[in-house]
Amino acid sequence: MKKISLWALIGAFSFTLACTGAKVTSTTSTKNQVSTSIYPAWYNNDGFATDSTSFLAVSEGVSTDSTMALTRANSQAKVRLESNIAKELEAVRKALVKNGSSTADTKGFIVALRNAHYRVQDEATISNSIALKKGTSYVAFAEAQISKSEVHDILKNSIGKNARYWRVLMNDSSFNELLGM
Repeated sequence: MKKISLWALIGAFSFTLACTGAKVTSTTSTKNQVSTSIYPAWYNNDGFATDSTSFLAVSEGVSTDSTMALTRANSQAKVRLESNIAKELEAVRKALVKNGSSTADTKGFIVALRNAHYRVQDEATISNSIALKKGTSYVAFAEAQISKSEVHDILKNSIGKNARYWRVLMNDSSFNELLGM
């Protein structure tokens, strides 16, 4: 009986200790709560931004090798850039459809638009990158960028092959606003 009570007491103590530890762990920082001091000054915590001339996206990469961490960060920044530009272009397409464009709702238009924005990753450049040693690993940060005029050219060279598709985009104010035209 004493052994059972002793084990019950040890179990209760261990459970209390574990729960207390879990409570502390569960309140540790999320990405938004992390001190931004580990991020470079150019790093945009929103992940994606646009200004009057370009689109920018940032990402991180982690590895035990600094070169691999940078490669991962660079790749993910370009993926994030393409993904966000794709979302912006899809919003333009949906607005066109909502405003009555049957052309923007065709399979051919959708495929042409998607094929065009996939080229963003190939054309984007890494404007900033850095790898920092953190313990036994490296954390790398990268910023990918592409100018709005380059995105325009990518779209023109892809979608512009179909004059009707290109005309629909060029006559749309939200498309022109997105590309700063």
